[in-house]
Amino acid sequence: MLSALAQALVYQAVEDYNSNTLLESFNMEYLYDGLWKASRFPMEANIIDPVTYEVCTIKGQIEQMMEYTNDSLNFFNNSHIVKSVNHICENGTEGDDQMEVYNNSGFDGLKSYLMDNIEFQLN
Repeated sequence: MLSALAQALVYQAVEDYNSNTLLESFNMEYLYDGLWKASRFPMEANIIDPVTYEVCTIKGQIEQMMEYTNDSLNFFNNSHIVKSVNHICENGTEGDDQMEVYNNSGFDGLKSYLMDNIEFQLN
């Protein structure tokens, strides 16, 4: 999913650059703030849109990114990842699940959860 998004973002940026529509100037403070909040808070956390300077949510920015990359995802036959992105936006990440287990059951509960949810095959 991440490589497909990176590919789509780069491709769309090149397309925008070639058509002289690429936005290149952003307030780095807002970008750093969004990065920190995205790694620390839930999807409903408020951040400042680095283009419009309006308050929005992390989830809203992800939705904008998905709209921005839609044509590129289709171009590379990667539109199937939209379903995964939507699932994460609606249900949270695996890390969110792990934090909930840890908060409810402590470290021992988390260890059990991780062992029970590993997907692997022994050969």
